[in-house]
Amino acid sequence: MSAPPPARAPLRPRDWLRLAFVAAHVWAVAIPAIPSPPSRLSVEELSKRGAKRTLAAWRGMLAAAGVELSHEQAARGVARVANRAIAARNLLSKPMEPYRRLSGARQSWRMFSQVSDRTARLEVWERRNGVLEPLYIALDPAHQWRGRTLRAERMRAYTNLFVSKTGRPSYVALVEWLACLRKAEPEAGEGMRVQMQRLQIPSPAKLAETGALVVDQPYWPEERSYAALDCAARAGAPADDPGEEE
Repeated sequence: MSAPPPARAPLRPRDWLRLAFVAAHVWAVAIPAIPSPPSRLSVEELSKRGAKRTLAAWRGMLAAAGVELSHEQAARGVARVANRAIAARNLLSKPMEPYRRLSGARQSWRMFSQVSDRTARLEVWERRNGVLEPLYIALDPAHQWRGRTLRAERMRAYTNLFVSKTGRPSYVALVEWLACLRKAEPEAGEGMRVQMQRLQIPSPAKLAETGALVVDQPYWPEERSYAALDCAARAGAPADDPGEEE
């Protein structure tokens, strides 16, 4: 006959303190991570293109279960529930905000946020004999001038601002910097054009058929003539590694 298991030692005060700390930490990081909009949601926001499509899919599932709702009814219901969830989340997470700030445990990006089917990419073109030729096209392995620099993590975070059409002064500064880098190269042409190219992700069926994104109209086109550039103040601009071509 086997011996009975030894009695478990009672929890000491430091064990209770450790449990309290772990519970407080889980509370501090889990509550802000609950999926919900970052701020108050309105019916107007739910009528935008991406949200409207998502809401239509949910309405379709409800209709299959016998619940028919118009877009306006569904939008009002979603906004009401979402705003109550936001208020509850903010109320529960506020007491732990000082701890999150001091410990660095804040959630700095939106979790489970909706992914837009519209984006944009950075493109750098060079004018040679009056004709534009691609130098750098983001995500295109065939055109990767200064690719190591422009693909770097910090540079991608920098250029991601331009996808949402924010940071125009920084964009213009980037154009000037790239043009001066190219002007210093022996094979440079006559000038440079930098733009943000709009892209759209098609339906899964269309993407499987074409294997490509839909190219829309570009925005923020900026042209620079190398001859007219004064790059003296930018003479110390960094260059790519010699092993850039991979």
